[in-house]
Amino acid sequence: YYFLLNRQGIKMHYVEKGDPKNKLVVFVHGFPEFWYSWRYQLKEFSKDYWTIAIDQRGYGESDKPGNISDYHIDKMSDDIHALVKSLGKYKKGK
Repeated sequence: YYFLLNRQGIKMHYVEKGDPKNKLVVFVHGFPEFWYSWRYQLKEFSKDYWTIAIDQRGYGESDKPGNISDYHIDKMSDDIHALVKSLGKYKKGK
């Protein structure tokens, strides 16, 4: 699946498993990996949760912006926040 971050124009790739009615768990990889690092956890945790593993910007099938500033931690955390919000799982104050 792909999610377009409208305000930044970045396409983020993610894989999901489990029931969207369940609580959400988002798996975020480190350097130099991508969503596939979480394949076993997706399988296990999807029994009780809706699991999503992302390709962060610059990795896997997600867009790869050209400027170093596009990889600032604030932008990368905003990506995850926007994804969770778009999936209807964001609750203010939680």
